[in-house]
Amino acid sequence: MGFFAYYAVPLVPVLPKLVEVLVEESVWTRLGSEMLRVLEAGVSFPAMLAGLLLLPQAAHAPGIPQHPPVVPKDALRLAELERLQKLGKLTQAEQAEYLALLAKVRGIHLDKLDEQLREAHLRAIVPDYQNIHLAGLRKEAVGEFDGVNLKEKIFIEDKTAEGLRVVNPKTGLPSQTAADWADKHIHYKTTSRIQALKITQYTYPQPAPDIERIRGFRRLHFRIDVDTPELRAATEEAMRRLRTENPTWEFTAQYGKN
Repeated sequence: MGFFAYYAVPLVPVLPKLVEVLVEESVWTRLGSEMLRVLEAGVSFPAMLAGLLLLPQAAHAPGIPQHPPVVPKDALRLAELERLQKLGKLTQAEQAEYLALLAKVRGIHLDKLDEQLREAHLRAIVPDYQNIHLAGLRKEAVGEFDGVNLKEKIFIEDKTAEGLRVVNPKTGLPSQTAADWADKHIHYKTTSRIQALKITQYTYPQPAPDIERIRGFRRLHFRIDVDTPELRAATEEAMRRLRTENPTWEFTAQYGKN
């Protein structure tokens, strides 16, 4: 048996294991960097820590083993970070590392954590400009946005659904259903704003971002001050319709006040 034939045999089962480890490490590296990004956006570390500890303690993520192996150095590093955390001496980078190690060592549903990180990040976004009005060729008003964040390239719309709590005294029923509210305030008004962007010539009042700077933005985030199952379902359905009609756009929503 030749030299290469002899040494090639044991390498075959090693490669899948190596790929598995690399995929797993990339997941945890991504998790740590995502947490740091969210912390830098302004989300409080105590709030993220509390949310993490309340998640189900069972690990699962596509591309890694059901129960990722915990190596001694991870457990030791977690213990050291926990000590610093109790002393209040964690840097922001160490806070992100601590949260990621909690996930890796204790075990959580990563897909659930991704959702929480995304929601926390969206809640932390603040507009660079507020109450931006759009004007057409003849200086007529054609639409407006409650806010825009230039770094994220995202429009922000603040919605109040308090009217859904108003009851018609004659019928004893809400004056407006959640479906009616979402159809008007989420679907119809957003469709009008998307169309307005196409014909807008300038923005006002100043200071406001130049229209050509924001015309190509394709993300819109709704901040809704009420949170009920009916409202969530109606809003999600309205956003589903918007995505179908505007496939290049991304629509997200948060419910309840921060």
